[in-house]
Amino acid sequence: MGIQGWQWLIMIPTVVGAVGLVIGIAIIIATRNKEPVGAVTTSPGKPVGHTADGQPLYRSTQPQPTNTFAILSLIFSFFIGVMGVVFGHLARAQIRRTGEAGDGLALAGLVIGYAAILAWGAAALVMFASMPMGM
Repeated sequence: MGIQGWQWLIMIPTVVGAVGLVIGIAIIIATRNKEPVGAVTTSPGKPVGHTADGQPLYRSTQPQPTNTFAILSLIFSFFIGVMGVVFGHLARAQIRRTGEAGDGLALAGLVIGYAAILAWGAAALVMFASMPMGM
């Protein structure tokens, strides 16, 4: 019997979501356990400046926290693409302003969210275009 008519269109967003999930997991695995950009190892190395009394000033060794909106962007992009896009843009703006971690998560949420929106739009367009005129 197989898939007939517009039923195959339901599969497009599902496939896009599955591919997005694989990409998201790959990004998370690739960025795990890496030293944040700008962090300095425990040995002080070169000072980045000096205090008013002449003492050397070193970078902080504390890793930056991951932006919450970036995490939400990646999660929501699998279920509600529009919310993933909104949270992704908010996260990237905050990350540029605060220096938090999570830019890759926000970017992945944006890519997957836009792909989901395009897939649902294409599915709806084809479904409506293939309907008989009398309905």
